[in-house]
Amino acid sequence: MAGLAASKQELDLAEICYSELELFDKVLFIKNIKVSATSTCQDLGHAIRDELNDSILLPSVQNNSQDEPTRKANLAILCGNIADAENILMQNKKIAELIQLFVYGCEWEK
Repeated sequence: MAGLAASKQELDLAEICYSELELFDKVLFIKNIKVSATSTCQDLGHAIRDELNDSILLPSVQNNSQDEPTRKANLAILCGNIADAENILMQNKKIAELIQLFVYGCEWEK
């Protein structure tokens, strides 16, 4: 159910499902996507933001200045669609985010 909710961009439901499954890295990922969309990062506090700095989140998510293509790419990552995330970033000329995605995925040849 968590995966289906994430694929349908039902972030509140996906967050609840992942928390019940104790997949807290995905819960934090979803919270950050939601917070970036509303620009109220203070709601999560500094501890969560510090923890997110070590995750696969793309740079604009970590800086809380997420635009729509980056948000879509992060939702694709959440659903496990790395190729879709790559395509979204390439089509929107998000080179820095694309490079970071390749580095986290250890795809050095790209």
